[in-house]
Amino acid sequence: MLIVEAASERKSRLRELDTYYERRGEKEKAFEVNKEVQKITVALKKSICMCEVCGTGKEDMVYIPKYKSWFCVACAKMNQSLFLNNFLFRIVGVVIAKS
Repeated sequence: MLIVEAASERKSRLRELDTYYERRGEKEKAFEVNKEVQKITVALKKSICMCEVCGTGKEDMVYIPKYKSWFCVACAKMNQSLFLNNFLFRIVGVVIAKS
């Protein structure tokens, strides 16, 4: 959990800096800071620290090579179509209808 806490702290400080630059009208600097926040967020979601579907970090995790992501055991055991739909919706906003 130290990694998650450190990432959250870093993102919080960067958001404060982003707000500062926005108030001063320094949009380019604010944009660069915002990009850094996004990099941290993506890295955290792809790490073993957080389930790609539900966001938990308190359960045992399973790496599924097909998705190149870590998932908690509960999400990995879900019905395959439901699992895929939740994953795709969370990542790209796509839901696959059952046939």
